[in-house]
Amino acid sequence: MINKTTLWDTLSPDSQAAIERASKDALLESFQKSGSVQCDALKRMFTFNDGQVQLDALGQPLLVNGSAVSADMKWSEWPKDAIDRLQTATDAYFESLKGGAVPTVDQQDFATVIGSIRAFMADIHYKWKPNKFEYPDKACPQPMPL
Repeated sequence: MINKTTLWDTLSPDSQAAIERASKDALLESFQKSGSVQCDALKRMFTFNDGQVQLDALGQPLLVNGSAVSADMKWSEWPKDAIDRLQTATDAYFESLKGGAVPTVDQQDFATVIGSIRAFMADIHYKWKPNKFEYPDKACPQPMPL
């Protein structure tokens, strides 16, 4: 974070643009690296119990109709109405962070940042699709490009 009034506002427009480009590049690299780490972690989580059976409280195989129950972890999708509620709540929360009619300087800065992110997403026609995650059968998802 940069103190806007004591440092940022004193920089030339060229210097500000260079810092913004470098920040965008660093954010993209961070997304790519975290996406890779997250993908590996998800793969380990989903494959940890492969070939194992569920156990009851005494450590014995859990049986249903005489057959052991698989302990394999499976990906499941949330229903569309739940995803829609989550998106609405997320949007409302972000809107609340903007500070309303009399925002603080920090809230104004947040509004600028979230506005820039949303404008960029609109420019590239990006749409968050949490119910379209196809792991582990498909290639691990890539982070959003900046």
